[in-house]
Amino acid sequence: MKGYRIVLLVGLLVALIFFYLGLNEWIYSNKPTANPPPIVYKERSKEEMRKELAESIKLKEEEKGKEEQRKQNIVKNTKKPEKKKINKVKKVKKTKIIQVGAFSKEKNAKVALKKIANMGYTAIILREDGFFKVRVKIEEDKLKDALTKLRKVFGNVIIIR
Repeated sequence: MKGYRIVLLVGLLVALIFFYLGLNEWIYSNKPTANPPPIVYKERSKEEMRKELAESIKLKEEEKGKEEQRKQNIVKNTKKPEKKKINKVKKVKKTKIIQVGAFSKEKNAKVALKKIANMGYTAIILREDGFFKVRVKIEEDKLKDALTKLRKVFGNVIIIR
């Protein structure tokens, strides 16, 4: 019985080897060979070549003209940046600067800025040390009230100077 199994396995192994070799031979024999297309050369007279050259030069000039017009239109249509109006703060004898928060994203700093504006204070955003810092200037005589209001909204606030 064991000898019968061995003969069967050896026969199967030989069949697989012949199948592999035959398949390889068949695959390589059926590979399409790519022949390049024939090159057709048409002789042209000097006049035809001059006409083609003149046409290509004319097309290039037209493209340049269109490109210049497009650039001029872009320059005309662009608006000059408006100068931001800076509200001048009246000099108060004693003021304190309070930092409400330092944010890694500018949009979060703008949200805090809007909250402060809704509270009636004016604030600025400074970019410093990779953070967007929101700071408020408050008069020293109104400092206690402002601190309590800001701490209710923002939690911990820092007095800078």
